[in-house]
Amino acid sequence: MADTPSRPQSAPRIDTNRRHAFGTSYHSTSAQTYHSVRPGYFPEIIDFLLEEQDQPLQVSASALDLGAGTGLFTQVLVDYGFTVTAVEPAESMAAFLSQRLPQAQVLQLSVEDLDHRVRHDPDLARRLGDQTLIVAAQSWHWFDPDQLCTMVASLLKPTGVLGIVHHQLDTSIPWVHRLTRIMHAGDVHPVELSPALVPPFRPAEGRWWHWNDVLGPQELHQLMQTRSFYMRTTDTQRQRMHHNLDWYLHQHLGYRPEEPIAVPYVTSAWRTQVHRRSPASD
Repeated sequence: MADTPSRPQSAPRIDTNRRHAFGTSYHSTSAQTYHSVRPGYFPEIIDFLLEEQDQPLQVSASALDLGAGTGLFTQVLVDYGFTVTAVEPAESMAAFLSQRLPQAQVLQLSVEDLDHRVRHDPDLARRLGDQTLIVAAQSWHWFDPDQLCTMVASLLKPTGVLGIVHHQLDTSIPWVHRLTRIMHAGDVHPVELSPALVPPFRPAEGRWWHWNDVLGPQELHQLMQTRSFYMRTTDTQRQRMHHNLDWYLHQHLGYRPEEPIAVPYVTSAWRTQVHRRSPASD
C-alpha cells in the first residue's frame, strides 16, 4: 500500500439505494460507543452560521437538528440558547439523546418521514415552522438534496439559516489519509467542496477549522466500528480491518498500546439562506 493514496477531487455521491442501505446500518450502532468516540462541536460554528443575522438571538429562537444522532450538535444548540427539535431515525440514538438532553424535543423518524408529515399534517408544519436555524451536522450526505432543500425552505423563517456542518479526518496529511483507507472512512474528499444545494437556496458560504482530537489506539478501533462500512461488512472483513489498524498504529507508526494519539481533524461549516428577490427586481 502506498503511503500517500490518491485523493478524489469531487464530493462523494450516494444514490438513493446506497443512502438508505448505509443509513439504516446506524440502527444497530451502540449509541454510547458512538457518542464517546465521535468528536463534539464548538460554539464558534454557530457564531459563524448566524454571523449575518441583523439582531441578537431572540429568547424564543428555535432550531431544528436533522439527523441528530446522539445529540453531539444538539448539545451545542441547547447550550447556545435555542429551543431545539432533534430528528433522528435510529431508536437507540434517539433514546440516548432524549435521556441526555431532556430540554430538546426528539422526533424519532427519518427526514423523509418528517417531510411527508410536514406536508400532510398542518399542525406539525405550523409547530415546526419559523425556524431560526436548521442544521445537518454529519448527516447531509444521507439526504436527498432536492427533497431536503424544499422542506427546509418551508420551515425556515424569512431570515433563517440552513447550516451544514461536517467533521472529517484531515486527509491532506498523508498518514491520516492512509488511516482513513484502513478504517474505510469516507473522509477523503477536499473539505473546500461546497455541499450540493438546489433552489431556492443561494450558494453556500463556508469556513473550516483545523484541530486535533486525542484518542488512544483502542478508541481508534472503536471509532472505526462506528463507520457505516464496518457495520455492514462481514465478520471476516472486520477482523482484517482490526488487524490492519493494529499493524498501522503499532508497527508502522510506532505507537504504544496505551499511548494517546493526536488525530488531526478538519471541521467545515456552510451557511445559506433562501434566495429572495428584492422588491426592485419585481
